[in-house]
Amino acid sequence: MKFLINKKYIIRHNILKLLSDKLDSLPSNPQLPKDTYIHTNELFQELRPHSNERVWQNLEYLTDIKEIGCNEKDKDSHFYILSTGRIAYFDEKYLTKGENEGIAWVYDRVKTVSIIVLLIISIYSCVKNTSEINQYQSQQIELELKLEKLQQQVELLNNQ
Repeated sequence: MKFLINKKYIIRHNILKLLSDKLDSLPSNPQLPKDTYIHTNELFQELRPHSNERVWQNLEYLTDIKEIGCNEKDKDSHFYILSTGRIAYFDEKYLTKGENEGIAWVYDRVKTVSIIVLLIISIYSCVKNTSEINQYQSQQIELELKLEKLQQQVELLNNQ
C-alpha cells in the first residue's frame, strides 16, 4: 500500500537508503570518515522527482533526531548515516509510519462516509415511516367512516 504513504516518509526512507548504501559500498574499514559522506547536491540529484526544498526539510529533520549526521564546510553540507539511521532504514521505520498514517487517514474517511450513509438511511426510514403512518391513519379514518355508515344502515334496517 505504498500509494498511501505520505511523500515525506518516502523521502526520509530514500535518504537513509542512499546513505546506508554509500556506507555499504565502502570496504569494511574506510580510510577516511569523509568516504561515507554524500554531498547535498548528490542527494538532491538522486532524489530528483522531489523538490530540493522538500529534501532539505527532511535532511534537517533526520539530522535533528540524530539519525544522520551533517558535516558543514563552506556552506557545503555533507551527510552521513548514524547507527540509529541504519536501524531506522533496516526496520523501514518511515515506510511503516507512513503506511500507518495512510491507513488511519483512509479509516477516518470511511468512518465519516459510513456515518453520513447511516444518517441518510435513518432520515429516509423516518420519512418513509411517517408517510406510512399517515397513510394508515387515513385508511383507518376511511374504515371508521364505512363502519359508521354500515352501523347506521343496520340500525335503519332493524328499525323498519
